Amino acid sequence: MSIYWSQQPPIFLMALQGSRPMLNNLLLDKSFKCHCSDPPGEPIPSRQEEGKQTSRSLQRAQGEVCNMINKKYNEFLPSMQSAEDLVSQVDSLSGNIDLLKSRIENEVRQDLNVAIAEFTELKQQLERDSLVLSVLKQLQESH
Repeated sequence: MSIYWSQQPPIFLMALQGSRPMLNNLLLDKSFKCHCSDPPGEPIPSRQEEGKQTSRSLQRAQGEVCNMINKKYNEFLPSMQSAEDLVSQVDSLSGNIDLLKSRIENEVRQDLNVAIAEFTELKQQLERDSLVLSVLKQLQESH
């Protein structure tokens, strides 16, 4: 009797999305099933012999699946941790950028208020000086 697996059992995908305890629980699950069939032309073994062969094949397959999942998990975990570290760094940088932006806006707003006040004062002084100059020109013309 031969055991035929689909390309990747669905348990593998579920395990990749879960945690290590979930992997262990899935691997210990006795309801784990595979598709078995007899190749054509071979004599049919007795049910007891067939059951033992199936049990051994199932245990071997389960061990291979366990090793494969552990290998994939061990390959996946460092990249996931690296991604989490990068997300943390990006969050930190984003916070720093927001703080810097706020400080720049406050400084620009203060500088703008100072510039507006100086402009207003200079404009008023220009108006006064223009008025004085106008009076002086009138005085000069009258003399």
